[in-house]
Amino acid sequence: MVFIFRLLQPFLLLLFLAGVPGVSAAQKIRIACVGNSITQGVRLSHPTEESYPAQLQQLLGNGYEVLNFGVSGKTVIPANGYSATDAYQKALHSRPDVVTIKLGTNDSRLPYRLEVPEQFDD
Repeated sequence: MVFIFRLLQPFLLLLFLAGVPGVSAAQKIRIACVGNSITQGVRLSHPTEESYPAQLQQLLGNGYEVLNFGVSGKTVIPANGYSATDAYQKALHSRPDVVTIKLGTNDSRLPYRLEVPEQFDD
């Protein structure tokens, strides 16, 4: 099931973007990709070309501006939260039309779970 969803993700995003209203043909649709190391492209040989925001830019073409605001190691949990980063502020100031969020992977790591155990029920 996960494999099928991963195959469908680009098409679902394109379908969603096709319905974004209020943008003239001369104006690019701005997409802010916020998230952790997966968004940033850590451990990729060429993150500016291989990260998912870079691939999304290639897929969508010139009518879109895809911005990468990924920060390695960040979480949703406030103790190590993404919202305390400069990248978060830059994403807000970029005035995006669309925002993708890829956070949560690091939240499942033990050190973060121990800081706020009440947020992790069995």
